[in-house]
Amino acid sequence: MNYISSTLFSLSFTLWFLAGAASPNAFYRNMKSLDTLREGKMAPMFRAAKSSSRNDFDFLEGVWNIRNRKLRSRLSGSNEWVEFEARHEMNKILEGVGNTETITAMVDGRPFEGRALRLFEPSTRLWRIYWVDNDSSEMGDAVVGSFENGVGTFFGEEIFDGREVAVQFKWDATDPEKPVWSQAFSPDGGKSWEWNWYMYFTRRKSGGIANEDLNADKNIKVIELRNYLIKPGRRDEFIDLFEENFTRSQNILGGYTLGQYRVKGADDNFFWIRGFADMPARNKFLNDFYFGSPSWKLHKAAANSMLLNNDNVHLLKPLFLSLRADENAGMVFNSDWFGRRKGITVVDFYTSNTKLEKLIEFVRNKYVALFSKAKAANASFWVSETTPNDFPGLPVFQDKNLLVQMTFYKNELEYQAETKSEDSKMNDELSSEMHDLVTLKNTLILYPTARSFSSGTKPNSRTD
Repeated sequence: MNYISSTLFSLSFTLWFLAGAASPNAFYRNMKSLDTLREGKMAPMFRAAKSSSRNDFDFLEGVWNIRNRKLRSRLSGSNEWVEFEARHEMNKILEGVGNTETITAMVDGRPFEGRALRLFEPSTRLWRIYWVDNDSSEMGDAVVGSFENGVGTFFGEEIFDGREVAVQFKWDATDPEKPVWSQAFSPDGGKSWEWNWYMYFTRRKSGGIANEDLNADKNIKVIELRNYLIKPGRRDEFIDLFEENFTRSQNILGGYTLGQYRVKGADDNFFWIRGFADMPARNKFLNDFYFGSPSWKLHKAAANSMLLNNDNVHLLKPLFLSLRADENAGMVFNSDWFGRRKGITVVDFYTSNTKLEKLIEFVRNKYVALFSKAKAANASFWVSETTPNDFPGLPVFQDKNLLVQMTFYKNELEYQAETKSEDSKMNDELSSEMHDLVTLKNTLILYPTARSFSSGTKPNSRTD
């Protein structure tokens, strides 16, 4: 769509929306660029199904998990698919003639947020769907359509890579408990379609505040990696006490428990991760929890009686390798990344004495290129949060020379295979450069507890 027609469309649609007196079809008919789209497969865009109603999207209300499958490159003949998980929430508005949705995820190590606005026009029985996300920050033109026999089809157009393409959304709600959304592009006015994105929905468990939702979908800027030394033979007793009494109570106050682990080769260590919205939120939480929480007051004596040392703590903030240093400032990391049900977590601590920026550049430009696609999707990077620790009762390490990598693997066999593959790709030049930049490296292999990333409900059986 050229600039003039796009401007006219936006003005016409705005006047229609404010007046509420005409169908959007009248304006589409005046758009030359859409004339060809009204033929053939695009015709349903202008005809609402007889059964179309304001209740068509009722199946989607609430909170869902999404498994995404998306083409890495569209309209290029690619068959390389990227998979990632997301959280979805839909709420009705305007007495049911509209609804909004929010989708949050981590995609290629970066936070993603998208929002949709859906409006039902009673006079035409057509739905209009608008979309905006943090990749473009611009509200796109609507796709228009309706549902028939549990399947909704919606059509529109957009500019993609500098050219006009037709867009099709499809909602398959024939099984309302497992709906599927998909998207296709057409470069030839609807004659042929390339399906480029699928979303598979499963409803999150309900019943009051779901345990997993207390620490799910939280935007965090600061985490603590806490590695406790427990008295010999009492680690599992400590874990039971901790998960029974301290996970839910911390999550409620804003100190989000992001994972509890046993450490391979260290039978008396308990490792856990706690996240915060930011440093002021951390200070507020620590004061609220340690000076006001009934759970802490009731069980702190028992917990402390099993502890030998709880000062091995790193205070970290996220590092997005795709961003420059100035762009990383203030970036948030979504807590759902920690909730992935993977077999083990490997934490690598790289100390680079006075050469941290060079190490980050090496990792960004050379080291990550050695990763498999699976590892790249399941790795995150962190550096020390150097804002002064304003709760001295809990000391932390804030090493300005530290880079931390956390990676999920299905099991140790996958970890060993990945490591072997990277070693085979590491030539002498890369190896020498890395040895020059890394002064010390320490690796921990962590096994999640049965209730890792939950808020304290007793499981039926242990899986760790």
